[in-house]
Amino acid sequence: MALVDLVNNLVVFLGTLLALALAIRSFQKRSVQLGDEPTLPRYFTRTGLYWLGLSVYALIIGSFFYVLVTEWLPIEPFITIIFENRRSGTAAQLFQALNGRNVAPLIVAIAFLVLIGWENRFNPLLILRDTVFDVFAIPRKVLEVYNVLRGSRLSEIPDEQRENIVERMLVQSVDLGDFDMASNTVEHRWARACVFFDEIQSFSNRSSFQRFFSEPSLKWGDICVLFNKTSERVAVWRSGPQHYTKTMNLLEELDRLDSLLCRFLACVILVGSGNEAEIWESARRVGGTAPRMKLKHTYKYVWTFTAAIVLAVLLGREFAVFVMNAFFYPDDQTAHFGVDTVRWIIYAIPMYIVPILVVFATRIYGYRTGTVDESRHYGFYLLMMLVGFIVATSVSALILGVWTSDTESFDFFDSFGESTRWGILPALMAGFVAYQMDTQPDDDETKPQMFAAAFLRFIVAGLLALIIMLYATDDLLLIDPKLRITVVITSVVIGGSMAAVARFKLVLANGA
Repeated sequence: MALVDLVNNLVVFLGTLLALALAIRSFQKRSVQLGDEPTLPRYFTRTGLYWLGLSVYALIIGSFFYVLVTEWLPIEPFITIIFENRRSGTAAQLFQALNGRNVAPLIVAIAFLVLIGWENRFNPLLILRDTVFDVFAIPRKVLEVYNVLRGSRLSEIPDEQRENIVERMLVQSVDLGDFDMASNTVEHRWARACVFFDEIQSFSNRSSFQRFFSEPSLKWGDICVLFNKTSERVAVWRSGPQHYTKTMNLLEELDRLDSLLCRFLACVILVGSGNEAEIWESARRVGGTAPRMKLKHTYKYVWTFTAAIVLAVLLGREFAVFVMNAFFYPDDQTAHFGVDTVRWIIYAIPMYIVPILVVFATRIYGYRTGTVDESRHYGFYLLMMLVGFIVATSVSALILGVWTSDTESFDFFDSFGESTRWGILPALMAGFVAYQMDTQPDDDETKPQMFAAAFLRFIVAGLLALIIMLYATDDLLLIDPKLRITVVITSVVIGGSMAAVARFKLVLANGA
């Protein structure tokens, strides 16, 4: 191996390791703000699931960086220039040999590494990180539980539970009647703090939760100190004249204690519950009520579908190239990682995402107006397929028409007619997404069952996409058979991937 190749491989290897390290650090730094306190993700999801999500994100970033610097924008020409001019003796000749073509890949690689750790809401890599994070670490759920706990009332807590809490208090600072007082009073807020504190202590004897009580950022020690201090202050406040200033100061201290207790309790409830029904049952024990929600975090599903399309185009095209090179055209090799992949991504995203956005908008409007229930609406699914067909075909007509025609000679209706075949698969996916939105996942569904169901959806949708795309690309058989194979295989992967990720959690299990 030549020295330049050895150095190039070493630089690529070190760069990939750096990308992996930065991705891991970025994933670990990502926190969720619960009240005034940032909370690390590993404390509101299971340990195995957290490390799986971290590994997936790191592998995606590391693989992308490796392909970037070896295939798409290889840095080998830059290293070759350096070696060829290392003995020239003058920097002028080196700078003269450098140009935009061989320097740009190095700049892009460095910029990519900077983006990995750049905390900015518009950073695309952090958007990808948050998408993976949402899938594996469910940060939105801990926010929901936290907000429910912050707004909980104690009127439904059984009398036996109230009596046990009052009896266990070392300082008699709470009475049975405090649980039914107004929520803005000192008595009710302190009674709620006692309920939360008692619920948290029920987890302290379980070995699997010891990491929560020893974690400095969750501040269990501070909570205990503040709880005992507040207990004494409330007892003094109840026994003496209740001045306005003292009352307001005590309410402020109770609010601080309430925020810390809700944060801690939300984490242990989320990790300690096997499914969503158990989560809201635990919240109900301390006076919380699950919010009535139909469709939440639509943007998360949009990003999930977008990421599925991008990965499907990348993997589908490369798999198609592998199949052609290995089986169909072994003597006429097609290059991997072509620039056409980027064009396909730009074309496929609006083709599939815009019809799905229409489905989301329609369902959200139905939920807000109360016109949608949990039964099947096959007429709605057919309507979404029709609308999806019109929208996808229109998008295809605009994109293909602009790319392949002169602006002056472009005719939308002619282009629309030629693009109808490309709107069939997006239309079916829009209808399937609408159907899946009424398919509530089983709360007892395990991870293996979830992945098995996703794989089955991938296979069924992939076979359907194969049939459709063989028909749609029939005219390419004689014109460009290689293009036909690539289009068919890539579309199969796109359809299967979108069906696999089409899993919605629309209605909370115990919504009131």
